[in-house]
Amino acid sequence: MPKFIVLKEVIETLGHDIRGREAAIERSAEKSPGHTNEHSVSTNNGLLSRMKNLALDVADSRFELNKFLSKTL
Repeated sequence: MPKFIVLKEVIETLGHDIRGREAAIERSAEKSPGHTNEHSVSTNNGLLSRMKNLALDVADSRFELNKFLSKTL
């Protein structure tokens, strides 16, 4: 079960970082309204990489949990 606690903390931290990035994009849009689009906003590759890693960790944890439950129940 500690793995789920760690995953929850990672999810919360990532959510905080995503909201921070969102706020930065909003500030940029307020400075130059009408000039912000998907090409003018740089991609945060580190954030994207963390999201992909989290998705893999969650999928792996889900698989392991299902395997455990199938043996136990």
